Amino acid sequence: QDQMSQLTMDGCPVEDLGLTFQYSPSSAVYGYQTVDIKPGCGEEAVTIHNLEEYIDRSLDWVFVRGVRQQLDALRQGFNTVFPLDKLGAFTPNEVRTMLCGDQDPVFTREEIMKYTEPKLGYSKESPGFLRFVNVLVEMTGSERKAFLQF
Repeated sequence: QDQMSQLTMDGCPVEDLGLTFQYSPSSAVYGYQTVDIKPGCGEEAVTIHNLEEYIDRSLDWVFVRGVRQQLDALRQGFNTVFPLDKLGAFTPNEVRTMLCGDQDPVFTREEIMKYTEPKLGYSKESPGFLRFVNVLVEMTGSERKAFLQF
């Protein structure tokens, strides 16, 4: 017991950190300045003896209870566009691709030639167009992605 009360964090006793069972968000955008993470005990000081409870309650607020409303709204909005019960037919990678597109597009010389139609005096045999095709084929995945976003 005595050894436990001598534990410090970076040389500072936990009690000297001035923590209580209240959470203060990093921005006013959340609409509140503090919230009791231990109901009715927000002013209770954090000590080495209740530090684990403080950490558990803080994590629960930040990652679960504190964002529940936002997650519910996101879920409801997403569900109006694509019913969540239909997502089970897809793997996580397939859902990511549907939402974000292919993050590493690959195309071959043949595909470029087949699906690209040169204009403004260029033809599929024009040296300038063929150099353009060569550049596209030699691009890395991130370069292709940046090109397609351009």
